[in-house]
Amino acid sequence: MKVKRGQKLCKKCNQTCGARAKICKHCEEPFEVRTDPAVRMRRIHNKRKRKGLKEVTNWKELRQGQEIHYNGRSGEYWLNADGTKDYVTDKGVYKVVAVLEKGFGAYGKKGYTFFNMTNGVSSISSMLINSPYKILVKNAQD
Repeated sequence: MKVKRGQKLCKKCNQTCGARAKICKHCEEPFEVRTDPAVRMRRIHNKRKRKGLKEVTNWKELRQGQEIHYNGRSGEYWLNADGTKDYVTDKGVYKVVAVLEKGFGAYGKKGYTFFNMTNGVSSISSMLINSPYKILVKNAQD
């Protein structure tokens, strides 16, 4: 059956419903919802798999010249008064320059960035929180 614009197909009964429908109007089977955390994590995991990326478990083993992928939402952040977080580092691809005691330096599109991999409140400000970054590396670069 061909699905028109503004419709979606029920996997159980093979009937079409409106694009915003939460359940099928024919068989009352619930549709997969994008906001469901389990579905979202599956999609993220599959996306990483397709790219051939794997999470770095020991950042001290990174080598100079190695490319890393940083997807955001981890690492150093400013803690706002309302409890929200503003992450310091831009997401993107970075090239490792040097691995140091507390983190590593890398170049990205916007220049040099130091990835501080320590935990706790920063010595710069009590509102700047250090947290380890979640970074990815291509499988071929192991």
